[in-house]
Formats: sequence, C-alpha cells, structure tokens
Amino acid sequence: MKEINLINATQILAPFLFEGIIIIDNYGFIKTLNQSAVDYFPGATKSQLLNQSIENYIPSPKIPQFLSNKIDMKNIDISIGNNHALVNMHVIDDSEALIILRQVTTINHLNTELQKYQQYLRQFEIILDSLDEGVCFIDNNQKIVLYNKKQGELNSREAKDVQGKYLTEVFSTQSSLVSSLYTLSNTKEIGYSNTFFSNNGKKYSIHQKNIPLLIGKQKIGNIFVTRDFSKTEDFIETLYLRKEEVSKDNTEEKDLYSSFFTNTNALSTLLDELKQLGNPSANLIFHGDQGTGKNMLARFFVENQLKKSVYMINCSLYSTQSLSNMLFGSHDKAGFLEQAHKGALIIDKLTAMPLFLQEHLFNALKTNTIIRNGCEEEIAIDVQIISLLNEKPWKSIKEKCLNENLFYELSSVSFYVPSLQDQQSSIVQLAENFLNMFNTGKKTHSFSPETVNFLENYHFPGNVRQLKHMVEWIVSRHPDVLVYELHHLPEYLQTDTITDGTRTASYSPKIDLAETVEQYEKQIIVDTLKRYNYHLTNTAEQLGISRQNLNYKIKKHEIDSKK
Repeated sequence: MKEINLINATQILAPFLFEGIIIIDNYGFIKTLNQSAVDYFPGATKSQLLNQSIENYIPSPKIPQFLSNKIDMKNIDISIGNNHALVNMHVIDDSEALIILRQVTTINHLNTELQKYQQYLRQFEIILDSLDEGVCFIDNNQKIVLYNKKQGELNSREAKDVQGKYLTEVFSTQSSLVSSLYTLSNTKEIGYSNTFFSNNGKKYSIHQKNIPLLIGKQKIGNIFVTRDFSKTEDFIETLYLRKEEVSKDNTEEKDLYSSFFTNTNALSTLLDELKQLGNPSANLIFHGDQGTGKNMLARFFVENQLKKSVYMINCSLYSTQSLSNMLFGSHDKAGFLEQAHKGALIIDKLTAMPLFLQEHLFNALKTNTIIRNGCEEEIAIDVQIISLLNEKPWKSIKEKCLNENLFYELSSVSFYVPSLQDQQSSIVQLAENFLNMFNTGKKTHSFSPETVNFLENYHFPGNVRQLKHMVEWIVSRHPDVLVYELHHLPEYLQTDTITDGTRTASYSPKIDLAETVEQYEKQIIVDTLKRYNYHLTNTAEQLGISRQNLNYKIKKHEIDSKK
C-alpha cells in the first residue's frame, strides 16, 4: 500500500517540479521518473529508462556506495553528459530509494549572465555619471530607478539617497513636481527652461526634457534629461553683443551706409516706403534671401529715421536656454526686451527660435510685460520688434518654423528685400559704394567696362553680402590698382575661357545657383546624418553648427531624420 501511494504521489507531483525525480528499488533499478529527470539523458525516452540500472546512466561511485550502505547523501556533485547536477539520495525503506537531481548548469549559466549584466549596469552608471546632462529615470510606480551624478549636483542630493524613492520625495519644487507628474500621466514629451539657486546658493540655468519611455507600445516610465547652461551662458552673452548699442557706430561709417541706401534704386524705394508709414514705431518684418542686406537696412532705418537705440540678437547663435535668458533676462540680468525699452530690438533668424519660445515672446508682446526667468515679478516693456527672415513668412508658418500668432503680432508691416537678381540695375551702384567704403587711401578706384558688364550679368547667389566681400577682397589684394579688370576678381568667379585670344570671365545668369546650393546643403546634411547613424548632436558637431540650427535645416529641407 505504501509503495502504491508513493508511486501515485510521484506521478501526480513530479510533472510540476523543476527537479528531476527518480524512484529506484533496493537494487538500483528505475521504477518511475518524471520528465525533468528524463531530460538529463538526451536520446532516451521514459519507457527506455524504466527498469534500467541507475548506474548505467549516472556513472558515479557514490551510487553503489549509497545502495550498499543505505545512508542518505546530500549535495553530491555529479556530471551527467553535458549536464552538471547536485544530487540528493534518500532511503525510503528497504525496498525503495528516492534520487533528486537539481540542475546546476542552468543555475551557473544564469549566475554568469547575471554577473555580466551587473557589470553592464555598473559600466552604464559610470557612463551616466560622466555626462554633462542630468539624467533621471522614473518607473510607472513613480519610483526613481536611475539617477546620475550631474542630476545629484542640480538637486543637491546623492544617488544613494534618491534611488528607490518616490518622485514626490525628491522633486520638491513646484515647477519640477507639476511638470514631472504631468509627464508621467501623459505620452507627450515636455520641455521647459528655468533658472534657480541650489541649496548651497549656486545659480543654475537649465533646460529640462521629460520624455515618456516606451518599449513597443508599452510605457515603462519616464526619462528626465536636464542640460545645464550655467557655465557657458556668461561667455556667450559677452561674446555676442550683450549690451552693445548700434548707435555707437562712428559718423564716417554712418555716412557710408546712408550713401549705400540712398544711392541704390531698390533700397532707396524701400526707405521711401518706410518713411511713409503711418506708425513708424509699429513692429516690422523684413524677409528675403540670405545676404540681401536686411540687417543693414533694419539698423539704418531705426538709427537714421526712428532715431532710437537699437539692440540685436541672432537666434541661430544661441542655445535654447541662453536665447531665453538673452530675451527675457534672468535673476540678476535684464534681457534685451527689457534693455530695449522705448527703443528697438532686431531679431535675426527668427525661425531658428524654438516654437515654445516664440509662444513666450508672443505673450510678452501681447501683454507688454515680461517675467525674468526664475522670477515672479512682472516688468512692463515698450519695445519695437523688427524681425528678419530668410524665408517667406507664410512658408515658415506652413513648415511649423514660425508661430502664426507671433507672425500676426510682428507683421504690422512686412517688407520684401529683393535679391541682387531682382535689382540688377543697382549692382554697379552697390559695388562702387563698397569701393568707397573699403578704400582707405586717397586714390579713386573704378571698374573697367568689362568688369561692369560681368557684375551686371552675374547672378550673385550670396546677394549683397557676396558682393560686399568680393569688393573687399579686390581692394585688399590689389590696393594700388586704379581700374579693376576681370582678372582682378576672385578666382572662384573666373574660368579659363579664351575668346579672340583674350582671357575673360564666364557667367551664366540663367543658372539658379541658389537652388543648387540649397540642394547641395541638403545632400551634405543627409550624408552626414547617415554617417553618424542619425545622431543629431554628433551630426551637428561634424557640420560645425548648433543642434538647434540643424533641426531648423532638417525641417527646411524636409529631411527624414528618424531612421
């Protein structure tokens, strides 16, 4: 009866056990076993193993010793083919014994894998701690899983005091808490900028992105990436016109620019239209191709017709946080919107400004108030905004590079600044004006009829800027020449074309070089993206531009950057 119960119990329970279970008689012949035990003997079936001697399948001196002495044995290390097992042997009674096989090969493999992944995790944490950005990963239970050294610096807490704790225990400031909780309950990425003082009194200017992390369609938590711009902010602000007013230009240069605009047909027509404005202090937009002189025109208009102090900012030169601080200010520094009170602010490359900052600017102009980053006090402003765009505004709106509400707020009056191709009759006038500008001696310089003919027919893809630099190059290279011939032009404008024994410069006015340059730029960006596996930061660094400027060009050329 006892034997029947034991066999029945083995047959019922054994299939559900991971261990191999074998029951043998007092001579060592197999009476029954489960599938886990069968798996130890590749090529054999359960029926083939029944009634066979266990010594034929487990070659160990411990087996006959156990059968002879009838004494329990535990944790015997035995190799069975390619498997490694720990074996326990138990005497049930004079006629039966129980052998339990516990797989060690799998356990050892799992331990090895575990050690390997623990090593990977330690390496990953070392890499995270070497980053300049703060990184924090929060799971769906709002517990902090990863927390690197930089994030600890920003929060004045060490990783060991943070990991495993709930989000609300760490992010105690209201702005971080609200943004974090909002992101945890939504699938949208959120970005915001802030200026604050840490517990030890150090000032930080940051931009934080809260990114939902998905595996497939399943959300497993959120990554918080915080970039600290504190160290670079002062350098950038000092480097790029933090408090320079254009009105400090010398009188001689002003006279030259006055001649530049008033002596050229197309630009003088623009100035006449500007003089006739009913409200000359209204916000303006100048748009046109790169190098058409929008910047100079805006400065000349404000300085000579409005008689205002003028500040300038180029949106493509700054990081997002620095651009925000330059415009709106921070704790101890006034931004341009505040400094230019009762004056004018020229915003170049407006479409390079992130859309959320454009929204912020729109709200400031709508209410005529600003709040410095990291502050709460409202400050009244009264500033005329003159915006410069290299694209048609409506195209930028369609491509989502320009906030539509901001466009309407800034475009009380909008002017198109023509390219040199559109004002060919003014090219020679402009070139002669630049000759006077760069001539430092008492000699009078001029262009030969052949050179004049070339200038009037050349397409000038770089517009006024290219013409200006071309004339400056000629004067610098040939200061003693009175009449500039074709061979005095820069080499890139010349080709070795021989006509009637005379070396001339060739040109093709009908070639749309501007479009060709745009296509070439697009191809360079696409090739570099592929080369760096679509890593935007590495691509931008290789191209020598900011990541923000790269994103702008990707949108402009409609490049698919998500591979």
